[in-house]
Amino acid sequence: MLITHKKIFYINSHNRISGTNSKFKYNIIYYPQDRFDRVALLQAAIPKSFYTVGRGLNTFELIEDDQSTIISIPVGNYSRKSLQDTFEKQLNALSPNNVKYAINWPTSQQPNTGKYIFTCASTRDIQPIFSFTNQLFRHLGFNKDSTNKFNNNILESTNVINLQSDNVLFIHSDLCSNGDDDILQEVYSAAGNADFSNIHWQNYDVESYSKQLVSNTKTSFTIYLTDQDGNEVNLNGIYRIYRIKKMEQAISNQFDYRQMVGSGPQYEYTRVYPQAGATQTAVYQGGNDTIFEIPPTKAFNLSRSWFQFTFTLPATNAKFGFVFTDFIPFFRQIQVFTRGGTYLMDHTNFHLHSKMVTKINKKLNNTLNTFNSAVNTANQSYIPCYSCNTLVNMNPRYDGTSCDRAFTEPDYLSSGFAANTAVNLNICLVRITKYWFWCRCLSYSSTNPVALTAPAGPNVQGMEIHLAVEKRFDIIQNLQQKIANSEGFSLLIPYCYTTTASLTGTNQPVSLRLNRLNGITLERIYHSLFVTASVANSAIYNNNVAATNLEHFYTNINNTRRMQYDYYPIVNDDYKALRDKLIDSTIQTPNIHNYNWCWLDRFDDGSFGLLDENIVSGIDLNLGEVKWDFIAFLSVATNLTHQSTVVCNRRLVITSNGLTLIWNTSYWGCVHN
Repeated sequence: MLITHKKIFYINSHNRISGTNSKFKYNIIYYPQDRFDRVALLQAAIPKSFYTVGRGLNTFELIEDDQSTIISIPVGNYSRKSLQDTFEKQLNALSPNNVKYAINWPTSQQPNTGKYIFTCASTRDIQPIFSFTNQLFRHLGFNKDSTNKFNNNILESTNVINLQSDNVLFIHSDLCSNGDDDILQEVYSAAGNADFSNIHWQNYDVESYSKQLVSNTKTSFTIYLTDQDGNEVNLNGIYRIYRIKKMEQAISNQFDYRQMVGSGPQYEYTRVYPQAGATQTAVYQGGNDTIFEIPPTKAFNLSRSWFQFTFTLPATNAKFGFVFTDFIPFFRQIQVFTRGGTYLMDHTNFHLHSKMVTKINKKLNNTLNTFNSAVNTANQSYIPCYSCNTLVNMNPRYDGTSCDRAFTEPDYLSSGFAANTAVNLNICLVRITKYWFWCRCLSYSSTNPVALTAPAGPNVQGMEIHLAVEKRFDIIQNLQQKIANSEGFSLLIPYCYTTTASLTGTNQPVSLRLNRLNGITLERIYHSLFVTASVANSAIYNNNVAATNLEHFYTNINNTRRMQYDYYPIVNDDYKALRDKLIDSTIQTPNIHNYNWCWLDRFDDGSFGLLDENIVSGIDLNLGEVKWDFIAFLSVATNLTHQSTVVCNRRLVITSNGLTLIWNTSYWGCVHN
């Protein structure tokens, strides 16, 4: 099935317009341009707050000769023993002829049949009858609509007792048609779900579980929850959450010759300068800041814009000036925020993050087409992480060793053409920034790549953003219409959290806890280990060649291992496990991976190939707290800095009132212009 169009709805019974938490009516927004024909439940969080014996399903008829009475069991949850004791007490209290009942269970000396054994005693030798309709029969081990008579004062359950009679829940909705019923999805509730916990269900096959959409224009619909007998399930006041997707199904694309109108973007570039000057002199300790303000008067695209500046390494007596070129070392912190203070990005230790992820996420083809116009000269222009285009011995790494791949491996360092000579570097970054701090370890002076302790003090000039402004009127008009609509223009954005931990010893565990205050979903976590050193060229070392720092490791999610065995980098276990991600990346060999060592735990569903940037994927943080552990083992006790970057999804909504950043389905950030 080809899904050509989709829309995801977050349904919380708390936000219903009428009904109860078990059966409620809900409103959605309909757009005439939507042409959906299928609907599927993507995820569900159902509280297991319904009782073993529910209200209205807790009685049966007791017949003793010509007299009968209704036996009622108090509503609530029961174990085998508590139901046995309660039922026996009720029988003896409500017997119309004072028959004495006893309920037994096989002893430890007998075969366990899973059945109750009922006995009775009376002066008139009465043989009672248990008569069931659609209530309590499973709990006591009998059949529906059955009469069960004692024989010689004994009655044994027909079937094994079932205290989890609601082991299958059915989610119904008038949104869908499933032939002769309106079941949207069945959910198996018994296995592994304790009483008063949550039943989590996730759809791993949207096509197979999708149902026919009854109407494409409905703006309200009903959802209700039943057991396998069609009885409404009472959740006793606890909310439930669903994630539903409407979608349009098309025929195979080999037979799809529908005409489609394309409307691609066209950009022109305008310069944006800092609020106060374009020259900053960075100091070794960092701390300089520059603010760019982008006025909201144009439709612009940050992903097609770039940031550039001139970075000058001063002449140093008898030494060369070196700068790191395989990642972005220039910024310690990057912030993107609105005038009202809503942060769309607040990334600390950005230089370490860039060192960790640049080569993993940058395609090799992109690296090969990234340039340095004049390597090792007095005036250079480049984009970080460009291919060296030299033999291995002509591309030294930070420690003076040669690189692993000739021509295609990134250039690690750039310097001037002679000692005691200033170097002007015209640097272009394709990531837009509004706020930065110079990093301590962006450059240094030395006679060779093995550095001295103090970096050179650089000078920065000509900082400017080249902003991509949309030219096509139809795209601008469509964007304005979406923003003017009450729902606004909505898109997912990654929101990163960084943590740093300095650990020592041979066993170094790191634990992170994430919840719905961090985002809608947890998509991925990057983790690397850096040498704790003050020397400029080793301050950004995450080198693990020959297992120098890390011998083996594993990760947990919610105290459950994500790999069956520990990964040993010395035999490339980690590289092989990341191979599907590293294919076509700048990490071309295990040696390059180990020299730039970083582990990636992904929680998304891989590549979808269709509007990947707006797909809700990963672990749903609305379902509860998530704990992640990185358990590292070292052969020699070493002091290391563990750097983690957590990537969560948040939803950015742009309306005529301003920006709203949503990080879960129940809470969101302030709105600001």
